[in-house]
Amino acid sequence: MEERFFREHFLREWIVALSPRERDSPGMLLAVDGNQRIAGANRVARTALSLDDPDLQAGVSLWSIFERVAEIFRAREGTDVATQLMKLGDNRSDPALVTPPIRSFSAWRDPTTVALHTRPRLDVIGSLASTTPPPQARGGLAPGVMRRVQEYVEAHLGNNVDLAALASVADYRYIISQENSNSPQALPRTII
Repeated sequence: MEERFFREHFLREWIVALSPRERDSPGMLLAVDGNQRIAGANRVARTALSLDDPDLQAGVSLWSIFERVAEIFRAREGTDVATQLMKLGDNRSDPALVTPPIRSFSAWRDPTTVALHTRPRLDVIGSLASTTPPPQARGGLAPGVMRRVQEYVEAHLGNNVDLAALASVADYRYIISQENSNSPQALPRTII
């Protein structure tokens, strides 16, 4: 119930919901303004982050507590952003869900939009912690070779760059068939 009230109170702010580190513990909720300053925090966040009313009134920057991940504040209205936040000086990141504010006046007055916006999400964040990240891609070009290919492409942006030229720059020793040069979908992933 506390989360719904928090979200209703801060409809016009970004809401950052952080998963609790211990199972069966409540999560943290932060309201963040357009300048990425913390405008509000639930009891758990106030305790865990040592925030008090003077701190919140002064507008403590979110980035004075967490490593900067500014792209999370570029989301459109209505689209939650799943991310990881790492507390400064900590080597462990925590799953977080960022909800953009309701910006338009008509959406702010629409009960359905408000109900969707204020629905609790802390229970969902726990499942974000248990999901495994996608495996890292293996193979590909060596960094030096990739740099040469990128420099070649940038130098020839105005021209048609054919696959044979890229293979030559990359010093590929195998033959690329003519079929592949006509179909970008059939190209090796290391070249694209």
